[in-house]
Amino acid sequence: MITVIRRELLDHLHSIQFMILLCICIILFLANGIISVKRYHQQTSFYNEQVSTMRPSTVSTTLYRQPNQLLFMAEGGDKYRPNGYTLKPKGVLDALPAGPRNFKFPEVPELDWSFIIKIIFSLYVILLGFNAISGEKEQGTLRLTLSNSIGRIKLLVAKYLSILSTVLVPLVIGFVISLIIIGIFIPQALTLGNFSRILMMSLLTIVYISIFAFLSLL
Repeated sequence: MITVIRRELLDHLHSIQFMILLCICIILFLANGIISVKRYHQQTSFYNEQVSTMRPSTVSTTLYRQPNQLLFMAEGGDKYRPNGYTLKPKGVLDALPAGPRNFKFPEVPELDWSFIIKIIFSLYVILLGFNAISGEKEQGTLRLTLSNSIGRIKLLVAKYLSILSTVLVPLVIGFVISLIIIGIFIPQALTLGNFSRILMMSLLTIVYISIFAFLSLL
């Protein structure tokens, strides 16, 4: 089984598809870090400007929402949340206007981690799983592999683990590139609390990719 994993992993790492995926990931995660830093600085500038113009009042107080430091991972509809709230007597909160929804034109997705994982990695995992079974069957190597002393379950597990190991290489590289950019320009975003959220996002990403790898092998 270890021999099959090693062979499959080397085949994947030396393929043209893997090199293309690696280049695409480096470009996308690099763009993700740059765009996220620029957007965060714009939101911070707007927040500081609004806070600096606040005047004390006994009638109402405006509470502005601080910029989200983790938008590089998932936008999650943050642009449609209110920019703040107006606090009135007796604790009444009125939401400030948020960004208008565009119902006529299609929504342009944000280049965050979730978008890259859903579009790029899920598609690549499906292609790997398809080639791992159907590709070898068409080439005639699947029958030759099964003629050895390895069961079908062990063969599928070996291919499953090799697919995950292959995908984790560009995924980890992309995460590191994005976090380096964020750490340089937004160091306050990499707090201990945010690191736990980043770790949770990474674990959920592995589970998400595992599901696609399992379905592609089936």
